[in-house]
Order: sequence, then structure tokens, then C-alpha cells
Amino acid sequence: MDQQKTYLPHFKTKFKNMPNDLLKVHVSGAISHGTQEVFMFLNGGQWSGDSNLTCNIITEVLLRMTKDKNTLPPVLYIQLDNCWSENKNQFVMAFCALLVGWRLVDKVRLSFLMVGHTHEDIDQTFSNISGSLK
Repeated sequence: MDQQKTYLPHFKTKFKNMPNDLLKVHVSGAISHGTQEVFMFLNGGQWSGDSNLTCNIITEVLLRMTKDKNTLPPVLYIQLDNCWSENKNQFVMAFCALLVGWRLVDKVRLSFLMVGHTHEDIDQTFSNISGSLK
């Protein structure tokens, strides 16, 4: 999704004299296929767009997944964008290793989407959001 669509304040019509200092809000999404839940996270700059944000989102999703059952699946499947600065780095790998080391899960299967992916289920979710902002 074009992140310029989530600048605040949001106007459906762009004006010639729009200010350049709008609040940039980054939207990240996650889907828990086990619980059929979609999670959206807004970042107004409190997190840098790097592995800290990724690990925080994974943590938040896991916390929400355990809210009702108080347990995680033995194998945790995580699928991320193929972006080295946010996802494909030693910090996210170490975080996944911690989940196993702390025995929260038995195994983490980490996979990365192909560059230019447009047909994943999370893309459809972002398409719905983008369409409602038009």
C-alpha cells in the first residue's frame, strides 16, 4: 500500500497548498491464520522502521494469540516481506531463536515473500484499506 495514503490529517482531495509536514503514519499488518485474525499496527514514528518494529509486531501478535488459549502452536510459521533492513537480518533471526530457546514454541519456520508479490492475503487486506481511504 502506498504509505502516502496514511498521512494525517487525511484528505480525500489533494490541495495545491497542502503542507509538507503531515504526520507520516506507517501501517503494518499481520494475519494469524490459526485464529483467523487480522492485526493492523500504526506507527507514527515511535518505532524506527527496522527490526525493532518487526520484533515488536511479532510479540504483539503472539500476545494477542495467547490471550484466550494461553498457548502457542508448537511450530510458529512467520512469513515476512523480503526486506533486509526490517525483516531479513540477524536481529529477527535471533528473536525467533529466543522464542525457541525460551520454549515458547518448539520451532519457528521463517519464510520471506518474493520481491514484487501482489497476491498474498495480506495484500488483499491492504487493498481494502487503501480503497476505503480514496
